Amino acid sequence: MAFVSLGMNLTCIRRCLHREEYVFEDSIDFDGGTWTKPKRYLTGGFKDRNLEGRYLCQLALDNMKRLFLAYALGLLLVLVPNTVWVIMSSSKDGVYSALYTLDSSETAFIILAALPLVLGLIGIMVIYRLHRRGGARRTCHDFVGYVYHVTEIALSLTIICVVIIPVFLRSTGSITQDTLGKAHMFYGLFGNNAWIVTAILYFQVFFLFVLVAGLPSYYAYETCILLYVLLWVYFGGVMGFDNIKSTVDIDQLYKNGIMPEDADANARGATFGILAFASIVALVTCVLSQIEDSKSREHYCNKRVIEIQQRKAIEGAEQREELLRREKQRQGELIAQIFPKAVANQLLKDPSFARSKSNSFGDAEDSMNHGDRVTTLCRTVAFRHENVTILFTDIVGF
Repeated sequence: MAFVSLGMNLTCIRRCLHREEYVFEDSIDFDGGTWTKPKRYLTGGFKDRNLEGRYLCQLALDNMKRLFLAYALGLLLVLVPNTVWVIMSSSKDGVYSALYTLDSSETAFIILAALPLVLGLIGIMVIYRLHRRGGARRTCHDFVGYVYHVTEIALSLTIICVVIIPVFLRSTGSITQDTLGKAHMFYGLFGNNAWIVTAILYFQVFFLFVLVAGLPSYYAYETCILLYVLLWVYFGGVMGFDNIKSTVDIDQLYKNGIMPEDADANARGATFGILAFASIVALVTCVLSQIEDSKSREHYCNKRVIEIQQRKAIEGAEQREELLRREKQRQGELIAQIFPKAVANQLLKDPSFARSKSNSFGDAEDSMNHGDRVTTLCRTVAFRHENVTILFTDIVGF
């Protein structure tokens, strides 16, 4: 399952899934203020696979802290309980060492169950590092979106390792089905059924890993399906429902009039109830992932549309400023051709001069004599000359 999403990026499959050429600029009606949303598959993302790549890139950059938090959660789950169990079972004076002691190969195999997560963490760190070093020289959707491929594969391999550990332990011949139930740190609390608690704890935290990492919907679907299938394989195939026994003392059962077979049946029924709860958790994880993915896609598209609208608004303002500048230049040239130079300069310097009302030439009490100019209401309306000559001419034959 983990390789399905990776296969979707193969050239041939990508071409089959590419059903739309979406351009944000062409989908926006700037006059009406509306835009057409990109088409999407029900679970496979955008039908424009180039847009899907850019979205995965941006989502990976936005969710970088969440991814690292999910890896920390997964590593704590796999390493800490197993490490504590190894220490407890290896202690010479410990209670667990009297029940079951792991040899060196089995201990190494349990610790190596965390290796896929460690490699996955290193992988996404390298991807983010390459993106940061590449900067503007690379398009981010070339490789950053692959952090989700790496994460899904790492998580899937970790789950598989956890499931096949009991198979490996039995294949070595050093452990039987009966003692396998004791090889868990919860044996002191739940007896031979401690493996049930351990398995449920593992798988529930892996479901939480999917939510914390913020995986896209189809990545989350694949991972949850794999988790759910392996959960039933682990209970039904690896450990076996027939090996689920009641932990109540047999003498106590007989004292209460309960047959051991009935108690074992009740224990298996309780186990099926726990698995039903795990099924609900898997379903809820898928639904929450779908809701979060839909909101993330809406946010991504709205952000792109807002950026384009802002850019268009800035470009429009710059164009209007350029048109205004050209219009002022044209008016200046026209005024310079019509009026004398001194008057033209005054008009260009003070545009209100040209819009002075006729009553601006009014009462003398509103006027002030400033040397060779008469100003009215702080506007220059005429020039005063002491000596002038008026020349009357006529054109013959005009």
